[in-house]
Amino acid sequence: MLLISLLLLACNVKRKTDVQSFSADSLMLVKMVGDRVHAMQQKDLNKVMIQFSDDATFINSAGYYMRNKKEIEQFHRAMLQNDSISFEYTAGVPHIRVLSDEYALAYYSWKILWTPLKTPKETVTETGLISLTARKTGGLWYWMAVSNQHTPEYFNDLVLHRGK
Repeated sequence: MLLISLLLLACNVKRKTDVQSFSADSLMLVKMVGDRVHAMQQKDLNKVMIQFSDDATFINSAGYYMRNKKEIEQFHRAMLQNDSISFEYTAGVPHIRVLSDEYALAYYSWKILWTPLKTPKETVTETGLISLTARKTGGLWYWMAVSNQHTPEYFNDLVLHRGK
């Protein structure tokens, strides 16, 4: 709960007018990102998957395309049930952009540290950025398109991580 509160305070939220404001929709989306992060940390596949629409698409950080919820679930299952001694998932501050009453974008950086069971002296570090497109259906938001990419470094706040 503290994590979500901190995310809410630090989150940059923009509406169509580009005026920073916290709307009920943007707060819901920040909570969804927080719930996703927590579910990943707990390796709770059901809580990860409940956020996806049935027709969602997902491109993972290796560039592989998944075209529906079933394929996305297979990918997450393989990742969350990997043979590892440790698995840590950390996320940066989410950036939310509500586009309309039905569509929004969410971005957050991530870092995974895991130690494979086969090579326990080797900790693997991966960092990246997730771009999520959300669609509101029946008053609830669902992830409908996700693109995940590796980045050369981990950064906590996307808005502060600017190109040169």
